[in-house]
Amino acid sequence: MRDAITDCDGRMRARIAADSGGHRGARHVRGGRTPRALLFMAATTAIRCDPACGTYHARLVARGKSHKVAVVAVMRRLVTLLTALLREDRLWLPEAPARTVEAAA
Repeated sequence: MRDAITDCDGRMRARIAADSGGHRGARHVRGGRTPRALLFMAATTAIRCDPACGTYHARLVARGKSHKVAVVAVMRRLVTLLTALLREDRLWLPEAPARTVEAAA
């Protein structure tokens, strides 16, 4: 069985190693599987359906990255995009909106 623990909600979490060199440290839990699984599904869909994400993934794989590493890079790109959309309080558009420079008053 995998080295895992159960959190207060009863979900199983994988432990993260705190090893360095010859030191073997305690395992710590960070993050969870549910957000990662959701991001993975969103990234694989974006790779297939969004031309920008598909091109980004193909470029990484052509550069020699493994499929999983490229998908994780797309996941990070989606999180960055979501953060920007929330910060600017706008919806996602296939094309970025035109930037306007506001004059200082």
